[in-house]
Amino acid sequence: MSPMQTLVLGLISALGFGGWVLFARSAGADPWWTNVAVATTVLVVSIIVAAIKGPSGITGSQLLLLFGYAGILDAIAMVTYTMLIAAGAQEGCVIALVLAPVVMTVGGAYWFDDAFPPVRVVGLVAGLVCVFCMTVPVSKPQVAVDSTPAASAAK
Repeated sequence: MSPMQTLVLGLISALGFGGWVLFARSAGADPWWTNVAVATTVLVVSIIVAAIKGPSGITGSQLLLLFGYAGILDAIAMVTYTMLIAAGAQEGCVIALVLAPVVMTVGGAYWFDDAFPPVRVVGLVAGLVCVFCMTVPVSKPQVAVDSTPAASAAK
């Protein structure tokens, strides 16, 4: 895959992962029905894409077991992420979206011996700084309103 294809697919994924939250929150449904609706839509779209792509050649019970583990982890992540959305906990959503690549990068280096050059360390540190900056408590500015009779008369 070319660097440009990687960039375009990454941006589309970022828009999708960040954007579906806005639509789900706008629906106002509880987290469980939101998760069911999103998961069902993902399933239908995935089946269509897989049918167009054709057979994958996947065989073996060990492979299916690993897919099962992946599905369980994804389901747990989706349920907890949807709970954050329903609660309006934007900071929690940021933590999940920024730390997911950290988990993938460190996990890939550990399990698959993926390259872990210094530039990735810088990226991981930047991700952690991003999480910190996005989760620092910020108070909304308070507008002082003088409601004394003298102030009302002066207007």
